[in-house]
Amino acid sequence: MTAPVLARVQSGNVTVGFYNPYKYQGPTGSAAPAPTDPSVYIQQLPSLEVYVLSYGGLTSSATQKQKRDELAAALKAAKLPFDSSTWFTAGYDAPYQLLNRHNEVMIPATPVAPAAPATAPAKAVPAAAAKASPVAAAAKAATASPAAKPALTSPVAKPAAAGRKLKL
Repeated sequence: MTAPVLARVQSGNVTVGFYNPYKYQGPTGSAAPAPTDPSVYIQQLPSLEVYVLSYGGLTSSATQKQKRDELAAALKAAKLPFDSSTWFTAGYDAPYQLLNRHNEVMIPATPVAPAAPATAPAKAVPAAAAKASPVAAAAKAATASPAAKPALTSPVAKPAAAGRKLKL
């Protein structure tokens, strides 16, 4: 399994996404095998600018919601624009890793188009064109606190006012 595992929460619906392995990405990659389950699909998402709150330890949906609320409160206090209807969670560690875990919640700086419903998969795109399911969105994560880190090691794209540090 690839990391991070990214979950998108939008209007109460949760969509879990995984990176395609590198050999299936980009114009030089070969096509990924077609999913055999009709509820599984390959989807390329546009880049997003997001605010990120990183935290450690074992996580749960209650912890994720608490961290999302902390981040949203800090964004409101700083009068920064954000999409209050969508948020993401990212888990970077294997389930059996108990110590030094890295988790994140992300809130988009601008509105995000609705996710495809789980019962009707989005139009599949060739894996060579698919960057990696929803996690491509996290590649351009912006930090929202001194402890927050970019979601990936790629260059960080920051929302207009994201250069500021927020108190959480």
